[in-house]
Amino acid sequence: MIHFLDGDGNITKAMPEEARELSSFLALIIDSYTHKYTDDPQPVRCFKKNCKGIINLSRSLLTDEIIWNCPACYVDGTISNWRGTPWENKGYPRVDDRVIDSEAIIWVQRLKSELTFPVDVTPGDLIGKDFPGPPPMAITRILDYREIDGVIVEVLSGNRGYIIPLSYFSIAHEDSPDFKLVDEFLDWWYRQDEEETDNNPAHEDSKLF
Repeated sequence: MIHFLDGDGNITKAMPEEARELSSFLALIIDSYTHKYTDDPQPVRCFKKNCKGIINLSRSLLTDEIIWNCPACYVDGTISNWRGTPWENKGYPRVDDRVIDSEAIIWVQRLKSELTFPVDVTPGDLIGKDFPGPPPMAITRILDYREIDGVIVEVLSGNRGYIIPLSYFSIAHEDSPDFKLVDEFLDWWYRQDEEETDNNPAHEDSKLF
């Protein structure tokens, strides 16, 4: 984000109008993301012409990038170097101060090193028959860890790859070490989500973003 700013930390005027519009939209994303755990969430409408979608927001715990996408027109992107900008709100305890960040990174490292790729999977209860790809399906790699969604994986189905939360799938072979490891992770992940909701009631509403 800092490449859009001038020496005073404001959006520079020395850029084409289209770039200024995009930078202003990204500023709204930062403001909205850092508001979303408070009692005063600030939803952002998509910047695409004639699109009325409300932007979904999350953050990578591995790169600290804000991740955004529009569920209506599917435009998406990431924002790096957003900390310290004028649009970062400090009302909620800073996300990088939470213990869950370090624990999540440890889990990503374990999954990357201990799973036997490709890992055969079937759609779980969270996605069921709505998954667009045909069987067989297999996790080919661990990509990220994001707030709300947890571990993000690449799943190969047919000739296509899909980027999707690990929690959407069940490991096919219940007697395998892969099944036990993922089951242990999901148990930890669900407990973190329950504790976060109990401690921060606004977090439940944040799942809509």
